[in-house]
Amino acid sequence: MFWGAFSYDKKGPCYIWAAETIQEKRDRKYDLDNKNSLREHADKQKWMKAQKKWLQDYIETHSRRPGSTHKKWVHNEENRAYIIKNRRGGIN
Repeated sequence: MFWGAFSYDKKGPCYIWAAETIQEKRDRKYDLDNKNSLREHADKQKWMKAQKKWLQDYIETHSRRPGSTHKKWVHNEENRAYIIKNRRGGIN
C-alpha cells in the first residue's frame, strides 16, 4: 500500500507499507482475540437487553409471541467485535 501527499511542484512525505509477515499476522490475531474476549460479556449483555426490548415491542404490536424466531448470540462485527478483514487494499 502506498500513502503520500502531493502538492504543486513538490512531492510530500511518502511511505510504502511492507507485506505483513506470518508472525505479525499471528500477533495481530492473538491481540484481537484478547480484546474480543475482554469485551464479549458486556456486548452480550447489551444484546440480550436489546432482544428483550424487541420481544416486548413485538408482543405489544402483534398481541402474540413471534413464531420460531429464536436469535442466537454471535460475537461479530455487528455486535461490536473486532474483526480482521482479509481483503486486498485498505486498512482495517
